[in-house]
Amino acid sequence: MRTRSTRFVAGRYIFIGIFGLAAFTALIFLLWNWLVPAIFSGPVITYWQALGILVLSKILFSGIWKHRSHYSGYPHSEWRRRFEEKMKNMSGEDRERFKAKFQHRHHPFRPYYNDDNTDSREEDE
Repeated sequence: MRTRSTRFVAGRYIFIGIFGLAAFTALIFLLWNWLVPAIFSGPVITYWQALGILVLSKILFSGIWKHRSHYSGYPHSEWRRRFEEKMKNMSGEDRERFKAKFQHRHHPFRPYYNDDNTDSREEDE
């Protein structure tokens, strides 16, 4: 059984990354030169200007560095864990009061429903 060297695998990923960046830049270049002059009477750009626009949009829309959560896993996992712990520590009466308040806030048309979630309009018939 042959194993691939780490350098070969890393080199392949670097090549794919460079090729992907070049292809995406070419796509930006072609779309810009096709659409912007015709629609907005804007300037025609070079390939390197398209790469600059791509880098600038990356900086403006997502920042220079990736902003990772300080918590592991899904970004809201820490919030969910604290919420579930809080619910677990509530008494039954407090939990029911919380659920009623939540449903009242998030279901403004709640008067149509009884406590057993049946439509009260069905009983009128």
